[in-house]
Amino acid sequence: MGEFDLIRRFFLPLAQQRRDGTLVAGPGDDCAVQRLAPGTDLVFSIDTLVEGVHFPGHYPPEYLGWRALAGAGRGPGAG
Repeated sequence: MGEFDLIRRFFLPLAQQRRDGTLVAGPGDDCAVQRLAPGTDLVFSIDTLVEGVHFPGHYPPEYLGWRALAGAGRGPGAG
């Protein structure tokens, strides 16, 4: 199951159930925005690492941890 299949199957139905207007945007490609209070939004972001696509299968767990943290540090909109 790919990233977009996961979003469609699990996250989109949850978002569609929200009727209180606090879900500002998403879920989309990698991000959703939830309104906590007027003028205060919380951005949820996820990055997926796929063996054979983003890293070779023989890489050690330490590298994968480093890669995951490096990707998370970029923040939304970093490309």
